[in-house]
Amino acid sequence: MALSDTKEYIKELIDSYAWKNNMLKTDKEYFQIKITAAYGIESSLPSGKGTTSDKVGNEIIRRISRQERLQQYADDIVFMNYCANQLEGIEREILEYRFDGRSLNNCGALLGIKRTRLENIHDSIIEKCTKVYETKKEEKEKQ
Repeated sequence: MALSDTKEYIKELIDSYAWKNNMLKTDKEYFQIKITAAYGIESSLPSGKGTTSDKVGNEIIRRISRQERLQQYADDIVFMNYCANQLEGIEREILEYRFDGRSLNNCGALLGIKRTRLENIHDSIIEKCTKVYETKKEEKEKQ
């Protein structure tokens, strides 16, 4: 992954942190529900031609796919929390506000920072998180 791609990836992680975190919170109980077979009218209807109808199998495949997506969200959140712990001061505060789902403009208004300074700080956050990402990637490749 090129450095510019990594920076875009970090920006995307910051922007998507709030909704990924909400997904994990709301779907916490999702996987604790047991699968029940379909009874009633749906079970007596014919399936479409040319396909096999395996409702339980399809549900398992769907849940596995969803579990993999949620695991990726959890990994992204853990990584961004690790990055946040590497920051201090105003950078940390801005990143925490972004994690809460606030826009960059809203962060500037809350902290009383002008737009250009705010963008410089945000770029600095992305640079530091990119370095952390590259370091972790190198460590993973060595193993």
